[in-house]
Amino acid sequence: SDLNLGITLFALGHYAEAEDQFKSLDGQSERSRAVANLFLGMIAEKKSDCNTAVPELESAGALLYQYPDAALSFGKCEYQIGNRQRAIQALSAFDQIPGMSSSQYEQAADLYTRLGQDRQALEELAKARAGKDQAASVEKKRAELFEKAGQLDEAQSAWEAVVAAKPSADALVNLARVAKDRGALDLAMKSLQRAAEIEPDREDSYLEFSSICSDHGNDSLALKTAEIGLSHIPNSYRLTVQKGAALEKLGHLNDAEDTLRKAMRMQKDNSIALLSLAVVQAHGGKTDQAEQTLATAIRQFPDNYYMYYFRGRLLSQFAEADSSKANLREGAMRSLKESIRLNPTYADSYYQLSELYLPTESDLSEQALQKCLGL
Repeated sequence: SDLNLGITLFALGHYAEAEDQFKSLDGQSERSRAVANLFLGMIAEKKSDCNTAVPELESAGALLYQYPDAALSFGKCEYQIGNRQRAIQALSAFDQIPGMSSSQYEQAADLYTRLGQDRQALEELAKARAGKDQAASVEKKRAELFEKAGQLDEAQSAWEAVVAAKPSADALVNLARVAKDRGALDLAMKSLQRAAEIEPDREDSYLEFSSICSDHGNDSLALKTAEIGLSHIPNSYRLTVQKGAALEKLGHLNDAEDTLRKAMRMQKDNSIALLSLAVVQAHGGKTDQAEQTLATAIRQFPDNYYMYYFRGRLLSQFAEADSSKANLREGAMRSLKESIRLNPTYADSYYQLSELYLPTESDLSEQALQKCLGL
């Protein structure tokens, strides 16, 4: 029949022809008309025309909640229009329909996620996982949701399943990140090594690996990793900064300074390289140069709170070394206050400020310390 032809065209993905077929149906029975409206609504949703889709789907009556794809289309459109509650109701009705596929459960999970209903999304993914036609994407979404919920054990297991099914560099970097957060450093480092082997030009793998080494006191391996990364990606700004930081921690201050100056020439937004250079200069006893570097950095990046924070810390150290220079203490306080203005949630700015207040203004010192503790 003409109705069956329209349904076949829809199933084949020939939406324009199917739409013409459904619109041409005249004098059909009430049920046939309802079926036509149902499919016209789903076609409109696929075209992102939700203002047309919703009334078409509604006019299908009871059929709407007998077909999973129709219920999903209705829920997606209600969400797009801004009717969150009706979208949730559509998903609740969807869950009552028997015999759904993994793909349909996965779509429902996606919509639940967009609605902020992470628990329900995980339930849908669990159903998708039980299906015979489950895809690797199901495990990936489960991993992301577990990670978002702070369930790192479950997130790691899910990422391991993704890697077992298809060991991509993306999946391995994600597994490494979760493993690192759990304290499973061996797994994190092995995963990053595999990611680098699969995709040698991927910057994140080397950066993460080097950072883990540095955080756990293996600065030589941190440096070696950054250099291996640079052998594959010689123009990487972030890896060059990482190399400079590793050289500084190893005490090779001149080499660190040269490396960071090279990084500064690599891109216009070189704020991290500038700040790192100031750190190296300060640690090397070049206090005047460090102050000049920070002054330059603040002129270039006046909205970067951390520049002011570090300048405040540096001036505080100078003031502590020479208590006769009140202007250093005042300069440190101005820098820290500006850092707080730009980022009022960074706790250590308040702590440093409380230290500066302490000798003469104990009330203000206590206020700053309370704010620090509150954060």
